[in-house]
Amino acid sequence: MPIYEIFVDLRSIRNLNNISMEKLTIQEEEVMIYIWELQCCFVKDIVAKYTQPAPPYTTVASIVKNLERKGYVTPKRVGNTYQYTPAIREMNINVIS
Repeated sequence: MPIYEIFVDLRSIRNLNNISMEKLTIQEEEVMIYIWELQCCFVKDIVAKYTQPAPPYTTVASIVKNLERKGYVTPKRVGNTYQYTPAIREMNINVIS
């Protein structure tokens, strides 16, 4: 199948599923993989998944906020922090990217 046809097929799949999600950056993709592994987590849990030296908490928190803005994670307020869960299944990411 020519590349053009594949592109058209992916566009039609996105339109059928009403998917209009932004593509992930490398950093966002890495955090998203951790969130899929943990399923339900806090930013501190994501930071703990990194090998040392881990990025600062505030950096990971900003990445998670971007994922929330893009619709990839769902926040739930717990006390004075947020618990995040994936809003999209891992297998769906291949259709989007």
